[in-house]
Amino acid sequence: MEVTEEMRRWSESFPLATYDVGPGRTLHLSRLLFLVQETSERHLRYFNIGYESLWEAGIAFLTAKTWVKIERMPLLHETVRIETRPCGVKGAQFIRAFDLFVGEELCAQVVQTSVAVDPVSHKIHHPRVFENVAFDASCGGEAPMFPQRIKTGEQPVLGTREIRYSDLDYNGHLSNALYVDFLTDFVPDCPKITEFQINYINECRLGDQIVLHGGKDETGRWLVYGEHARGRAFEAYLK
Repeated sequence: MEVTEEMRRWSESFPLATYDVGPGRTLHLSRLLFLVQETSERHLRYFNIGYESLWEAGIAFLTAKTWVKIERMPLLHETVRIETRPCGVKGAQFIRAFDLFVGEELCAQVVQTSVAVDPVSHKIHHPRVFENVAFDASCGGEAPMFPQRIKTGEQPVLGTREIRYSDLDYNGHLSNALYVDFLTDFVPDCPKITEFQINYINECRLGDQIVLHGGKDETGRWLVYGEHARGRAFEAYLK
């Protein structure tokens, strides 16, 4: 399939229902990430390389980093339009950007990086593996930023969270979208979030006890990380 410039960009619309929102009737942050995930999946399915097709080809995408900047959170009954585009490859990481609109108002921007792995062994594939499935990850536009490493330092314990069955995604580990709930649940007096980033380091499995650590840096930004029996699971900041 020849990939045109128009095909590199994709748009989906989602009317917000009661189960999408929380207090204040604003969109849950984790729900925002689920909608972003679904938009990306529908874009890939257009090329016949959705989750199931990639799995059969011995490929799965694992999200490495997520960055979100929020202008305002959409409200109950508003329709969110998510526009997405691939933004090329850096090393082994595929970069994808998302813009979230209500009408013509830009409400949030998201950048995610992912790696392609073997779905069983989780061995990282070289990006050229997609030469066999006719996938073109070339740039559909620039990303507003590229998520970097997060230096959290050592922080005090905020609490412990066990991974339950309802937390698991189709890969059998903690859904990437739910990590942000850990931030809002465990950061004391969690502020109105305008920006956050999560770097996923070591997958969380059923029964894992995640010990969350967090504290503020000199700018007032919260630095949070989670650890389980196999080491550090994720690192994040929010402000």
